[in-house]
Amino acid sequence: VISLPQTQQLQTSRLVRTTPGTDTLDLGTNEDFDSFAEIMAVGTQVGQNTVFDFGLGNELILENVILSELTEADFGLLVMG
Repeated sequence: VISLPQTQQLQTSRLVRTTPGTDTLDLGTNEDFDSFAEIMAVGTQVGQNTVFDFGLGNELILENVILSELTEADFGLLVMG
């Protein structure tokens, strides 16, 4: 599990060695981004990287990760089925 820092300051987190299906990203308890759809809505593919723009200068960059390959499990979200 990779936990991102919880801070009110503007920051960009860059993760280099992230493997979809293997690593789990913990975005904390932010109610604005507590579902897969909400997280993916702020994600874009920028070249070989996936960039999540959470607003107020807070970004998460997953280097060499394809946005469309990410699943609920990559964010530690419960898959209801």
